[in-house]
Amino acid sequence: TVTGVQTCALPISEHIFPKQVFAAAGQLGFMGLYTPESAGGLGMGRLDSSLIVEELAAGCTVTTAFLTIHNMATSMVGRYAQPGVVDQWCPGLVSGEKLASYCLTEPGSGSDAASLRTSAVADGDDYLVNGSKVFISGGGESDLLVVMLRTGSPGPKGISALAIPADSEGIHYGKPEEKMGWNAQPTCTITFDNVRVPKERVFLLREWQYAQYVAYSFAAFHRFTAVTYKIPILEYMTGMGMLVAEANGIHKSSNARERFVEMIKYTETVKGLARAAIAEPENLGDSGLFVANRLNSNMAKLHFASNFHAFVQGIQ
Repeated sequence: TVTGVQTCALPISEHIFPKQVFAAAGQLGFMGLYTPESAGGLGMGRLDSSLIVEELAAGCTVTTAFLTIHNMATSMVGRYAQPGVVDQWCPGLVSGEKLASYCLTEPGSGSDAASLRTSAVADGDDYLVNGSKVFISGGGESDLLVVMLRTGSPGPKGISALAIPADSEGIHYGKPEEKMGWNAQPTCTITFDNVRVPKERVFLLREWQYAQYVAYSFAAFHRFTAVTYKIPILEYMTGMGMLVAEANGIHKSSNARERFVEMIKYTETVKGLARAAIAEPENLGDSGLFVANRLNSNMAKLHFASNFHAFVQGIQ
């Protein structure tokens, strides 16, 4: 423990995906934070969810990061899936007994949903899904894939979302990516080769709904959680830097104090921007607040990345 922050017990060199931790989190309701209560979730707002995410990230940022991805995918199923799909999947997802991955990023389009090429072509009562997704968290270990794909014309209005069982015939998982860290969750490429998906059984979002969902739900929840779970990293590094300085007898020097003041300033700035991004829009038509939320989230992420060198210097 460093200044009240407990570090993760798992060595970062070991590729351990702690499914038992997710099951335990599910017993506390943390695997369905903002999934509707009608689907078995807690139905929390952004502020409540962000406070939980921040505290969990103080224990293990990587595990918490996957938890937020699972929450995003599970909330989509709970909000938009057909009742039969909700009944089939949500009990296991919100309990943590089953896990979900969010599949958006592609080799040629990154996270730009408007440019994605993975397709679902009608074939009788089914869709045939073809394409690939990259850098998918939980790939090969999760049970359900929430996949963004193209069912219509180019651009964001031609995109739909399907919930596809991860063991469906025709799904192929690539080799887990080798990463500098972040090893407590698997990340891989997923290829869809004529994967047959019943139309009415798994539809989450049809073309006319998707742009609205991306603009508000995805940006509102995932962007702010991606910022929130970084806050404990900054707090940990500040505390570690102070301990290193004290151990070397330089903690009272003016240079060390100036560095720590800068580190605290950066942390509080990121935290303030993250809190500002949590503001709840009163309705989906509140585009002005949406823009402000997205701007604050992006500013917080940029501030974290661009000033990270100050934290590294602070513990050297």
